Amino acid sequence: MAALVIVTEDEAFASAVQALASDELALSCVHVEEAVAIVRRDRPDILAVDTDSVRESHALIGALSLLTPARVVALAHQAWPGSRASAEWRKAGADTVLAKPSGRASPTLTGFDKDAYARWLIALADRSPRGAGKPS
Repeated sequence: MAALVIVTEDEAFASAVQALASDELALSCVHVEEAVAIVRRDRPDILAVDTDSVRESHALIGALSLLTPARVVALAHQAWPGSRASAEWRKAGADTVLAKPSGRASPTLTGFDKDAYARWLIALADRSPRGAGKPS
């Protein structure tokens, strides 16, 4: 089972993202103040930061990427592949970037999108940890 921790200050998103939890993906949501302690205590496979709700998300991603071998994911509305925003999150220390569901044209956390998000996260957790000889 893959363990995912999502750092968010958006209670509605925290509630919606619970739909991804399954027998294959354990999921918990925490506030910024709890992020470092949770990472050190629980050692999740994936740590996703909701960059739209976390005020100092660049600094948080940078710090967390140094503290944990977990895959660090930036979740952002403007994080489409090849976008400038996506490049900036990677530069900050995110291993990968995933577009956050919002608006009519974006992915959602229901139906096919929900399954695709969950599969993507589980596959990400199955990869070897950062720093273990695998390029990030």
